[in-house]
Amino acid sequence: MRSYFAIVSGVPKDPVGQVETMIGRHPRYRKRMCALPMHSTRGKISRSNYEVLEVLANGAACLMQWRLETGRTHQIRVHAQHIGVPLLFDEVYGYSHKHLLSRLLTRTRKWGELT
Repeated sequence: MRSYFAIVSGVPKDPVGQVETMIGRHPRYRKRMCALPMHSTRGKISRSNYEVLEVLANGAACLMQWRLETGRTHQIRVHAQHIGVPLLFDEVYGYSHKHLLSRLLTRTRKWGELT
């Protein structure tokens, strides 16, 4: 099983889990992939296991380890977006740079005020 590390925007609800979806071409943006319902006839099955290793910037980001059971195009990017924590600075599957910087600064300022 291949293992990868990624810094994502936010922290997933569950610190350890598995994402299992069908992955196929996005219906509108043909260069992107997307998570599809398991009963979908489009796409191929994909399965990723993840674990939060460290929470960063007062919860604005975290370091995650991903273990892939399958190897689909953009699988980590699609699965991270699917669970609500897109890869940090991934403008295709996540947030714009301006939005991320604003979010990070807001979180770290709040954290700095508390210490």
